Formats: sequence, structure tokens, C-alpha cells
Amino acid sequence: MQVELRRVGTPATVGPGVILDIILRDEINHASIGKLWYRHLCFQRGLDPIATYAELARRHDAPLLFPCQQHVGKRPVRDLRRHTGARA
Repeated sequence: MQVELRRVGTPATVGPGVILDIILRDEINHASIGKLWYRHLCFQRGLDPIATYAELARRHDAPLLFPCQQHVGKRPVRDLRRHTGARA
């Protein structure tokens, strides 16, 4: 959508394109931090993140992950400190 707004190139379309870029960036960061916290809590409790998500999705009738999203839990939990400022 942002590409289409830029392609039009008028002042009325460039501003909303920039705003959408900011929203997209913020949402990616927000989801990334949420994923890190989820993995942190799963590992802290000895739970498999993927199996736990599947169980929670089933229990609460939530959507299942697409295959491209099923990488949850594969990066080290130490990344949580980078996003939150937490210390080791």
C-alpha cells in the first residue's frame, strides 16, 4: 500500500505512506518483543513454545500460525535483553 501511495506522489498520498511505514515498523517491533517474552516464559517454565501455542490456540479458538511463522522459539532467549534492556 505504501508503494502505491508513493507512486501517486501527491502531498495527500506521501504523508499517509510515511505514516503507514512508521506503523508497520512499530508493529514489527511490537510483535518481535511479544514473541521474545512468550519464548522466555515458555523456556522458564520448561514448555515447548510451538506445542504450547498450538494448545493455547486450540483451547481459546485462536488462529494457528502459518508455516512461515512457526520459527517461534528457535532463537536464544538472550535476545530478550536486547529488546527490553534487561540484564543477564
